[in-house]
Amino acid sequence: MKMNIKTLKIITVSLMLFIVLLLFAAVFNLVSLARVSSREARLLRDIDAAQARIAQNYYEIGYRQSDENIERYARELLNMQRRGETAFVGR
Repeated sequence: MKMNIKTLKIITVSLMLFIVLLLFAAVFNLVSLARVSSREARLLRDIDAAQARIAQNYYEIGYRQSDENIERYARELLNMQRRGETAFVGR
């Protein structure tokens, strides 16, 4: 069987449109992938920064709860002293 020219043209145009649509979809997906990858990298940096702040806060909490810090605070800011100690006030 012989295809007529009109049917052949329709098939050719249809295939060309299909290829163009495939190319458009591929480019669109690549752009979307790049955008998502960029956002993922930014979120990972934010997570690292937050974890560093959490670690610093744990250190700070530990120091502030230590006996050494509580005694320093009581002596310097509350002017407290131990029994039998004499406090000197500089002028």
